[in-house]
Amino acid sequence: MRLRAASGVQNLSVMLERAMWLNVDWERGQSNISQLLEDDPFRERIFDAEQRYATDETAGFAEYLSLAERGSVFSMDKVAQCYDEGRGATQSRRKAMDWLRRAFEAGSTYALLNYGRALITGGELAAAEEVFKNGAADGWPPAQCWFAVVRIMRDDAPASWRAARPMLKKAAEKQSPAAKWLLAYGGARGKFGLADVWIGARTLIQLSDHMGDSSPPRH
Repeated sequence: MRLRAASGVQNLSVMLERAMWLNVDWERGQSNISQLLEDDPFRERIFDAEQRYATDETAGFAEYLSLAERGSVFSMDKVAQCYDEGRGATQSRRKAMDWLRRAFEAGSTYALLNYGRALITGGELAAAEEVFKNGAADGWPPAQCWFAVVRIMRDDAPASWRAARPMLKKAAEKQSPAAKWLLAYGGARGKFGLADVWIGARTLIQLSDHMGDSSPPRH
């Protein structure tokens, strides 16, 4: 899902979207989605649904939906994805959001992130902040990173960046690509003080060697 703040500055939204894509693989690895599959009482039927979905998306979706309605949290994530992408089912943002919320409330940390990001896409920043706050309060780095991001989206002032910095640092310590990029980006823009501008700019150059063009949007 592409991030666009309803009332934010376009350059800031571009920067945050870039951060989102940097974090995708890391977030999935940090989530409990693999454990949810391992613990799911319908695990064998989920494997059957995956095989059916590979050859017949509509039939596969029907299997996932049946399992999700019976309480399979892993399947709830899959149903939300199908509705979001319009694969196997008629595309519906409302239904995708509903199933993401259910999966998040049932304990899927990956759904927590996707639900929060979907709220951002819809311009519901306050609601997204509350969702990420749940995971951040538990000390989960991906949620801490996004909780910080939403705060910055709501207010790009240096004070907001400084308040977000501890959470971004914790995520960076856990090897979050987005958190590292954001810390460097904020530093280069002088959000943490003039003393960090050179360090931030130098770090952005170093990061660009590993992840492509990481220069901040022009103002």
